[in-house]
Order: sequence, then C-alpha cells, then structure tokens
Amino acid sequence: MNVDKLHPAVYETQRDNIFDGSVTCAVTTLSMLIQSAGMKAGETRTAKHLEDVILQDLKSRHPGQHKALREDFNFLAKYAGERYNIGLKYAAYNKNDWIAKILNSDDPFMTSTSNGLTSFGHIVLSRGMRADESGVFLYFNDPFGCHPYKDKKSGEAVEYPASLFPHDDGAGTIKKYHTLSYK
Repeated sequence: MNVDKLHPAVYETQRDNIFDGSVTCAVTTLSMLIQSAGMKAGETRTAKHLEDVILQDLKSRHPGQHKALREDFNFLAKYAGERYNIGLKYAAYNKNDWIAKILNSDDPFMTSTSNGLTSFGHIVLSRGMRADESGVFLYFNDPFGCHPYKDKKSGEAVEYPASLFPHDDGAGTIKKYHTLSYK
C-alpha cells in the first residue's frame, strides 16, 4: 500500500514561548490546531502565536493550576470551545488504532507521542503519513523542532518512522496515544 498524505497546518515553535518554552508543547500544539481549522490543500496561514495568549490567560485565571491544566486534554478541548469557538473531542488509542486514525483522518489533530520522542512525553500536531515499501512514516508539526533535538532545526512537517513510537512500556502495559480532534 502506497500512501502519502500531508494535511495543511500552521506551524509554531514552543522554544520562544513567553514562559516555560521547554515544557509548553501542549499549548503550542493547541495553538497550531486552533489556527489550522478549516485549512484547505495548498492554503497557508501566518502563525498568530496564540500559545502566548493562552499561557497568559491560564496563568492569570488559574494561578495554582495553570501548569497542570495546560496539559489536560479535556480541559484544553473545553477551553478551545469557549475561547476560540473550535469544537474539539478527546480520545485515547493504542498504537494500532492511533496509526489507523492518522491514516483515516482528513484533518490534522493534536496527539501525545507516548514517550516516543522524549522520556517524559511530548505533544505534537499529527499531519498525516507516508507508507510505502520502505516503511510507515508519520508527519508531524513538532513544536520543539526536529527530533532528536540536537539543533534548532524546524519541526514543521517532520517525518518520523512509526517504529519510533512504542506499543507498550516494555513490561506489557499498553501505551495510550491521547488526541484532540475537530468535532
């Protein structure tokens, strides 16, 4: 099976966020998802860097909880609906179902990488996939750049092998890939 599909999407880096740039992948990815709603093939949009606005809003409205809330997918879905009128739904998948979601999706979506890129987890924007005789590769907008993150190379439309992402934790516990998709 040969597949090559890359959904249009806005790209932003988390490294220049107003605070906590090294750990704000979820809010930066949410910003990309919000701004990518309704994009058509061939369309480009200038990034508005909503992540800074979202971070400031969360910090002022939820001073003791903002760090936890900015990584809570259910909270972020509700927040996107209330603040930006973007309907999002949360779901979690095992790796096989996650790959099927990427294959069958017509739009980008926000997803965890289940320790595939960092030991503590990471959140990126899924943009599609490529599959051919050489393997299965996943396209992402990675807000921290291009893995393995040794330089500051852009993470826009990076391609990672599906084999990089684990099925389980090595002890038999199935990994879950958390997602936020348009409704």
